Amino acid sequence: MNLGDRNTKYFHAVSKVRKSKNRIKSILDNQGIEHFRDDAIGKVAEAYFINLFTTTQNTDLIDIISSIDCKVSDEMNRELILPISDQEVKDAVFSIGADRAPGFDGYTAAFYQQFWDDVGGDVCRMVRHFFETDTMDTTINRTQLCLISKITDSKQLVDYRPISLCTVNYKIISKVMVMRLKKCLSLIISDSQAAFVPGRNISDNVLVAHELLHSLKSKRECQHGYMAIKTDISKAYDRVEWNFLERVMTQLGFDSRWVKWIMECVRTVTYEILINGAPYGNVQPTRGIRQGDPLSPYLFLFCAEVLSQLLQKAESNNHIHGMKITSSCPSISHLLFADDSLFFCRATSSTCQKMAAIFQKYEEASGQMINYNKSSIIFGMKIPETKRQRLKRILRIEKVGGGGKYLGLPEQFGRKKVELFSYIVQRVKERTKSWSTKYLSPAGKEILIKSVAMALPVYSMNCFILPSTICDEINGVLTSFWWGTENEKRKIPWVAWERMSLPKREGGLGFKDLHLFNKALLAKQAWRILMNPTSLLARLYKGIYFPNSNFLQTQTRNQSSYGWRSIQEGKDLLQQGLRVRLGDGNNTKIWEDPWLPTLPPRPANGPVLNPDMKVSDLWKINQREWDPVIFEGVLNPEDQALAATLYLSKHAMMDTYEWAYTKNAQYTL
Repeated sequence: MNLGDRNTKYFHAVSKVRKSKNRIKSILDNQGIEHFRDDAIGKVAEAYFINLFTTTQNTDLIDIISSIDCKVSDEMNRELILPISDQEVKDAVFSIGADRAPGFDGYTAAFYQQFWDDVGGDVCRMVRHFFETDTMDTTINRTQLCLISKITDSKQLVDYRPISLCTVNYKIISKVMVMRLKKCLSLIISDSQAAFVPGRNISDNVLVAHELLHSLKSKRECQHGYMAIKTDISKAYDRVEWNFLERVMTQLGFDSRWVKWIMECVRTVTYEILINGAPYGNVQPTRGIRQGDPLSPYLFLFCAEVLSQLLQKAESNNHIHGMKITSSCPSISHLLFADDSLFFCRATSSTCQKMAAIFQKYEEASGQMINYNKSSIIFGMKIPETKRQRLKRILRIEKVGGGGKYLGLPEQFGRKKVELFSYIVQRVKERTKSWSTKYLSPAGKEILIKSVAMALPVYSMNCFILPSTICDEINGVLTSFWWGTENEKRKIPWVAWERMSLPKREGGLGFKDLHLFNKALLAKQAWRILMNPTSLLARLYKGIYFPNSNFLQTQTRNQSSYGWRSIQEGKDLLQQGLRVRLGDGNNTKIWEDPWLPTLPPRPANGPVLNPDMKVSDLWKINQREWDPVIFEGVLNPEDQALAATLYLSKHAMMDTYEWAYTKNAQYTL
């Protein structure tokens, strides 16, 4: 009762359905024989994972490893191998989700957090023992594999995702290392990789990919000369070769002590497989990293960095050519998000042969395996069919893409945008149908609508403006769910949805207005482009849409992509609350730029004597102080009073922007 699981019909209905859905009823072995008993399924699973986690590496790594640049500095290494403090251990413990699935010992992080005063000293000694002796107690690293079905009615083990349930003791050690590693990760990993690197965002990759794929349809040179290759990597984490991982980290420049700690975490693992809640088998792996280990995503980045550097070296040697939309755009040969890979190159036989050779080289060394049946090629619109067939044979990829999805969002947009986004409405419908209205109180419905149903379209709304038809359809589905149905007919909605979307203090229920929330999310993207002009997305947009002006002055053009049009919607909203933070005052126009501290911010009013006059012209020569004569002669009394309240920095080099509606001057949703 205290934890919120009330003894209601709804709770029992949900838990019963969940248990039935997650149960593994039968499994087919290699010979196609179906096994039904748990112990028989356990034996099949043990044999499968022994095969999956057994190394097959027989290639010489010298050639591929020697091409990797050393990126880890001595200063980074000093930070990484400093003695572990008690505070670091405590921070690691409290950063683990309290109710995450426990390891074989049954303890969750909640136990450690609640009784930290009692067990904290022992935990700190345990963690320090590992880092001081470089050895891991094998009991700490004993791991159970929970099998999560990837499709409905799975019959083969290949259709299950093995999630590792590590012990909290191991996760603490792993988290301590992750917290240190994160500080230098952005300097080690190439900017074409967006996953897990602080400061980078999945939406950047979505928008960059969207822009490049749009150019394959709309830009003349791209239509005739370029192509994109989308690869699917099979069992990416499970096939990583330990020997390869160790050599890569050493070549990147990591200290031998740090590499030893990482490899001790990787090599001392043992697995048992959970079949319907009971553990079976004993697997001693010789390759693979765990899905569920806090370290694994970062270790996978090191492996993917090898592929990234191979492509960069080939591009610098003119063996391949990345896609360059305009002369002022960066050349982009690949975009990586963990194991989701998208490659861009010229549509020539020699380039495709080089790409195929790089893929093969990387596969042999790392243990990764490209699934050519699930991979696809997106050709420039005007590339002839005979050439397409030749390039497909070279790459061994038969499937032609273009209408699918990249990172869960549509790759390309035509005129039928409502159809492309209709999957969101369908998902909301399916989710609300599964909630039985007769078991739920109005308060329960409110929580589900706000936390689940309205969260479903958020990922899409982060990158693209949803057609108003889609937003209205979602609102209609939620209205129907809220008021309920009778004999499959909607009941009367006694209050308009617009009224219910008002904040509670204004008499509504606080449901989000999807149109406005969509614009607020896109304004966040515009803010990130404005604040990080050196990011890959910002540089690409600048090269295409505003090579000779700034982001805030841009307009939508006829050939603009749907992603750029969406960003423009967000930019228009952002400009309503942007204010200039004065630095040297040389770039801020008195009569045009919003520099006065009002809400909303505005430029100065009054008779415009010189339209190009800057704020720095109101200061004393070589000083950041108002010149009383010019100040009073140019600004009206009201603006003088406002300007006098501004803090004039003595050291800031340039004028920047801030958000006027928050105390920390950062845009938030």
